[in-house]
Parts: sequence; C-alpha cells; structure tokens
Amino acid sequence: MTIFGYDDGIYALLQLLRIMKETGKSLEELAQAFPQKYTSPAFRIPCSAGTAKKIVACAQSTFGKRDDVQLITVDGVRAHMDCGWGILRSSNTEPVLCFRVESGTREGLKKVTKTFYTIMQQFLDGQFLKEHLNL
Repeated sequence: MTIFGYDDGIYALLQLLRIMKETGKSLEELAQAFPQKYTSPAFRIPCSAGTAKKIVACAQSTFGKRDDVQLITVDGVRAHMDCGWGILRSSNTEPVLCFRVESGTREGLKKVTKTFYTIMQQFLDGQFLKEHLNL
C-alpha cells in the first residue's frame, strides 16, 4: 500500500490520532488553536438566471471600483474585505442566486451581508431580502 501523505483520508486520520497521542490533547482542545469563524448558511435566493447574472455583474463592477476589496471572479464574485468575505454566484442548475458570507466576528458577518444586500436590493425586493438574509 502506497501512502503519499496528501489527499488521503485514512492518512489524515492517523496523523490526527498521532498528534492527539503525542500532545495528550483532545480534538476539542486542538481545535481551539484555530481562530473562531462565523459563517452564514448557504443562501439560495429565488430569481431568474438572467437577473442573477445581472446581480453578479453589478457586484463585480461595484467591488471592482473599491480599493479595500480583493476580488476573485471565478464562477461569480468573491469579495474579500477587512471584516470578512462574501461570495455571490448564479446557480448553473436552478433559478437561484447563491450567497454565502464568513467573518471573524458577528459584526463583520453583518457588515459583509449588508454590503452585498445593497447590491442585491437594486434587483430584488428589499423586504424579501431582509427577511431571507436575517437583516
């Protein structure tokens, strides 16, 4: 049996067990070394494919003009800000706009969500979005 040390679930599990044995720490204790992250659910906002594509294009244009945003435009728009990041994309399989947010703080999570909300509300019902995005 060949073990390459990467992309191998059994190998990763054995390494984790080795680390736990060597440190005497539980999995929960080891996980505390990683920073706390707050994530939104994967929002699936109903809208036509045409509207979703317009929203993604608007987000790309809007974020592209900002110096404080690092933008990745592979399969939608992923905007990295100081307070967190958000991704917005049109689904390829159904008429929905996919949206997700992550931040190191709850406040950052809200801030990133609201930043994307201001773009989406130009095309979709603002009240519906507020309820759907828990704003």
